[in-house]
Amino acid sequence: PAAITAAGNTARPATTPGNRARTTRVASVTEVPVAAAPGEAVGAPALDASPARVAFAATSYAVSGSEPAARIIVQRFGSTDGDISFSWWTEGASAQPDIDYASLGRRVERIPSGVDKLTVYVPIISNPQRSRLSQFYVALGEAGSAVTAAPSARATVTIDRGY
Repeated sequence: PAAITAAGNTARPATTPGNRARTTRVASVTEVPVAAAPGEAVGAPALDASPARVAFAATSYAVSGSEPAARIIVQRFGSTDGDISFSWWTEGASAQPDIDYASLGRRVERIPSGVDKLTVYVPIISNPQRSRLSQFYVALGEAGSAVTAAPSARATVTIDRGY
């Protein structure tokens, strides 16, 4: 069966002022089975030897406080045959749900067959008085998992003042 993992998070060199290279720490790997898509036989042999799984394209994202939404990329790894579903939700940290960003609850998304990534959007609440950076998390889980189930991966979203 398909699985969700944080293994797809990659560390890429980034150029910083002064032309120095910087690397990003990669999240640890955790896999969780993902429900089969409608019409997909569970246990059917895949053409690709590696099972399909989804993960965040990056471990962290930055968004200006003046932007309408944070754009979070969830990428499929392994076979692109068949649909793959996953759930995602937000978790507060220094950024407060429904004050700094819109808390949308647990949502289920589907990446169609042949597609390798999907962008999910978390609305950012405009606040010209925002005086500091704030952070929240976006979490991934199994499509049919209980609300109390632990996430299989998390990405950090940093909201800049933006004004």
